[in-house]
Formats: sequence, C-alpha cells, structure tokens
Amino acid sequence: VDTLPESIDENVSTKSATPSVLKKMFKRPTMNKSLAFLAGVADVLCFNRHGCYANMMTGNTVKLATAASALKLTEVAFFTVLVMSYIVGFGTYRITDQVLRHSEDGNSAAGVVPGGPSPTPAIIAPVVFALFVLYDALCKLLPNHSRWFVPILSVGSAIVNAAGIESTGAVTCMMTGNLQKVGSHFADIFSNIFLRGPKITEEAHRAVRKPAMIVLSFTLGIFITNVAVRLSSALAQSFPVVALLRRLPPFAVLGGVYAGLFTIYSGPAIFKSPIQFLKKLSWESKDKYEAECVLDKYEAECVGLEEENEDVKR
Repeated sequence: VDTLPESIDENVSTKSATPSVLKKMFKRPTMNKSLAFLAGVADVLCFNRHGCYANMMTGNTVKLATAASALKLTEVAFFTVLVMSYIVGFGTYRITDQVLRHSEDGNSAAGVVPGGPSPTPAIIAPVVFALFVLYDALCKLLPNHSRWFVPILSVGSAIVNAAGIESTGAVTCMMTGNLQKVGSHFADIFSNIFLRGPKITEEAHRAVRKPAMIVLSFTLGIFITNVAVRLSSALAQSFPVVALLRRLPPFAVLGGVYAGLFTIYSGPAIFKSPIQFLKKLSWESKDKYEAECVLDKYEAECVGLEEENEDVKR
C-alpha cells in the first residue's frame, strides 16, 4: 500500500497520471505522520473551545462515568451522545469499506488493486469534509449551543481514525499504545546491554521508528497549534492577513485537509475508471472479504503486501 496502485487497465499506468510530487503521500509512513499531526491539531482546537475531545473517547468515557456518579444528567447526556456518535462514525466507515471492496465474482472491486490502497478513504473523504463544515456552520448559527454540535465532529473524527487504522494498521489519534511500543523497545535495549538479554534485531529497530514518529508528529501538532493560536491573537491587530486567517472556519479547513489527504492517498485508481468501479460494487461474497492490512509480529508493518520501506529505514 506504500506504493502507487496500478491502474485496473494493465495497459494504462496510474503512475504516469499522478504528479510525481504527490507520490510520497501514497507511502504509509507519510500517511501515519500526517494523520498523527492533524490529530494533535484537532485535539487542541476542540479542547480549547469545548473542554472535550471529538477524537479520543477514553477521556470522554471517564467524564461520562464521573458525571453519572455525580448525577449531572446534562453532562451524562452530552458525553453519551458524544461516545455513541464516535461508534456510529467508525461503523459507517467499516460498512462502507466492506461494500466498496466486494465484487460480484468474489474478486476485489474496481479500484481495489492488490498491493494498492483501499478506495474507501477517497470515497468517504467528501463526507468527512461535509461533517466538519456542518459543525462550523452550526456553531456560527447557534454559538450559545455550540458544544452540542461536537458529536458531529465525533462522527467525522471516527471516520478519519477508522480510515487510518484500516489503511495503515496504525493508531494515530491515541498515544498510549505507541508509547508502550517505544517503552518496550528501550527496555529491551537496556536488558540487552546490562542484563545480557536477547540481541535486538535490525527489524525491531526499524519497527519502533513508526510509533516513535507518530508520537513526535502528534506532539508537534499540539505544540504548533497552541503556538499559532497564541501568536495569532497577539498579531491580529497589527497584521490584517493574520486577522483574516483567524476568521476562517477552523474545522472546515481541517476537514478539507483530511479530505485532500485521503484523496491523494487512495484516489487515482478510482478516478481513472469510475464507471467500472461503480458497476462492480456489490454486497456479494462477503466471506471473501480480506482486511487490507495484516500487521507483523511487531504490530508495526503490514505483511503479505508489497511495500517500499524507504521512509521507515531512514
């Protein structure tokens, strides 16, 4: 999935139809880092405005249970809707992915090329963009009730997270698992050096770079967004351009970036043969559905697919 998918028509190369400057966006490592960075941006924007996350449900579940223990029914209702919205979004992506990846003869649908990315992220990208735009529009229309529109973001964020997980095999919106992998690797190094533990393989060293880069990208997203928000407040009066940028709907912009990223990642194979793709959509042969990504023993790379690991090796 890290390389450009070939066209359904073997005589036509998708590579020639896609600008070379975009080719790196088809690599899983770049996709992972981009999604992790944007997750950090989304968390800052949502938490600063509403004191909750549309992207991560652990904290929301804690707040739900805490509110229930204090009999704060309004808070219970809000966080219940928020968590359920996330479940709906994740399920929406999963169902869409299953529909798009089946064909009548049991083979992959048009646009689903062995070794190429699933078409689902590109197909559902406009939905993500529309949800983020809808949130900003409703907040502007009813600013006093804007917190109750966060579940709309939650649906869109769940779709984004599902697309990232299903396509790359990595969780980029939550850092706990990634930090566990990094911590375990350093513990293995310590054991090898000081306690004569087993030797660390080069494969293990390469594998830990992925969760480490996800954590770094997520942290940078949070840091840069916070700095940008503070600086823009101070500079808005002196620089008209900054004031203009502050008026942009933040989540609509973020949704557009997500949509563009997914379209670049998995769009070309679809757009070269859209009619063929649509004709072969079917619910048939569900038993032959295969997940796009099967992780290796380090839970770092997808196996069974031809991949280029240049970014990871660096």
